[in-house]
Amino acid sequence: MPVVEISDGKDDCKETAVSLQPKAELEVFTRKLLYVVSILRLNFIEPSHWSVGKVINAVVTTFMFGLACYSLIYTMHTTFTKTHSPMVMSSKLLLIAWAIQAIVSLVFLVYWQLNGHMKSFHRNIVECQQGVGMRLGKKLIITNITWFYLIIFLEIFIIGLYNFFYYFGTTQTDFAIRQSKMFYYPQLRFVNSFITLYTYIAWNASMFVYIIYTNAAFLEVKYFNDELEKLDGTADDVELQLLHKMEAYGRLCGVIRELDRIFRLYAFIMLVIIIPSVIFTLMMLNQRIHGLKDLIICMPSIALCVYSFLGVTVAPARLHDEVSRSRICLIRNESIWFPYRRDVFTIAQVLSSHMEQYDLGISIWGFAILSRPLVLATFSVMAMVLSVIIELTPAPHVVEVVNCSTSSIL
Repeated sequence: MPVVEISDGKDDCKETAVSLQPKAELEVFTRKLLYVVSILRLNFIEPSHWSVGKVINAVVTTFMFGLACYSLIYTMHTTFTKTHSPMVMSSKLLLIAWAIQAIVSLVFLVYWQLNGHMKSFHRNIVECQQGVGMRLGKKLIITNITWFYLIIFLEIFIIGLYNFFYYFGTTQTDFAIRQSKMFYYPQLRFVNSFITLYTYIAWNASMFVYIIYTNAAFLEVKYFNDELEKLDGTADDVELQLLHKMEAYGRLCGVIRELDRIFRLYAFIMLVIIIPSVIFTLMMLNQRIHGLKDLIICMPSIALCVYSFLGVTVAPARLHDEVSRSRICLIRNESIWFPYRRDVFTIAQVLSSHMEQYDLGISIWGFAILSRPLVLATFSVMAMVLSVIIELTPAPHVVEVVNCSTSSIL
């Protein structure tokens, strides 16, 4: 790996350009997200100073945030000022939960940019190992970016489809009619759809910033572990190599803790909203699905709940597993421990003790680390809630059969 040096020689200039390539690749990945963010006028990273474009972004963002809050308050007023059936109430509570998630994600997306968290993370993760881990595992990041654009396409398609059925459908529910008067004139209903699409795309952008940054840290830790397993313990400079590994591991720990500081509150709020959203979805499915048509209608709700839950939990759990593997990789490399050499053994033992940091990862606001056991425990709780809901929900078709048989007897 070339070393960055500042010199007047031409050779050194070429060497510097090569060593800065990982940073350029990391910025390219982020720019692919910022392209959509810029269209929404939510880009506050570039330029660094407050230009005219940045002021326009601030005005547009504030205006859309105000409209989104008004839309949320109006939906809550429409939902809670009239009695609904359990199925309708659960579906409307689900819409409210999604709206809150989207607005919160919009706020965090702007906050991360204005406070310099994104730029700081770019700089610090590249300094760990010159971004080699990201360069070798960039296929994972490219897959994330592909999913980012695919989900945006699906959001546009589904919202457009719902609007098509609203304008060209034969029957309208009372809730839909009341919602169409959000801006007084029913003809302005498309404004509510535009607000929903805007906030959902912002939600998608903040979610993938969270996923891609976590996966970037995962790839760097994975590269560190792979190199640690392949370290030749019989080399003459093994002590120096272990010291370099100790320094790299310390930087990786700093990056992961910075990642936790950036996303811990976001992960906590998302999980607090996602778990009730899943429960509302289960209630709606239990009372509504009676055939294939109902299942197809409910598929967007199911997909959005699955996406939001897996998006918040999978990447941090993978990172935590890889961090936990570091000490195992060191211990499994027998060439470091045998034959016994006092200096090598001492350095390896100190490095092993540094790796006993079981709280490395993205936490839920400091309460618990997002790990695989926590994800499985959450699934278990939601499965238990589903069983309770099914057990307590009355079956109306049984009553209908009894009534029919009674009338026939009379």
